[in-house]
Amino acid sequence: MKAKLFLIPIIILSAACQQAELEKPATGKFTVTLQATKGEAGTKALDLVTGTPDRLDAYWKNTEKVKVFKGGTLLGTLDVTPAAGEKPICAILSGSITTDGLVTNDQLTLRICRENWDYTGQAGTLAGIETLYDYAMASVTVDAIDEGTHTITTDDAVFVNQQSIYRFAFKVGGNYIDPKSFTITTSNGAMVTGREWNGRY
Repeated sequence: MKAKLFLIPIIILSAACQQAELEKPATGKFTVTLQATKGEAGTKALDLVTGTPDRLDAYWKNTEKVKVFKGGTLLGTLDVTPAAGEKPICAILSGSITTDGLVTNDQLTLRICRENWDYTGQAGTLAGIETLYDYAMASVTVDAIDEGTHTITTDDAVFVNQQSIYRFAFKVGGNYIDPKSFTITTSNGAMVTGREWNGRY
């Protein structure tokens, strides 16, 4: 029996710092362009390596989209322009976002995620993980808002994978067996069975 892989989503919480000084909020649509990389201890999204069925790599593709949030509010979606090379880990994100109420030092959350997905009924293959379950997140701070050019400047984005992948294999007496079913549970409620498109549980 081949060992199967399953995603066990772990709840990752983060706290946003409040800005010390308030200023007049910007309004309307503004353009944002920023540099993005994969995180040192995580990944952005996952891609199955061609010709290697048991390996996933993390790199950018120009078909991906990145959603921008302030708190729980969706501000817009950014396009991805990967750096040169076969499997670039750097990319430029660009697009227009709604800036009503946005001021400098605000924190924005960037998410790479599907519109909707469900973790139940997984086939336990890397191809399924690549196709259905990639999910990564980054936080950036608004450094400047230019009302004249309608542009926003932020720091660079470092994306961190929001999921863990585990391999399970079952043996009896040193021989692999194919169980009819098995159940995975957690005692602290850190495992979820589905996600909404905006990253909420």
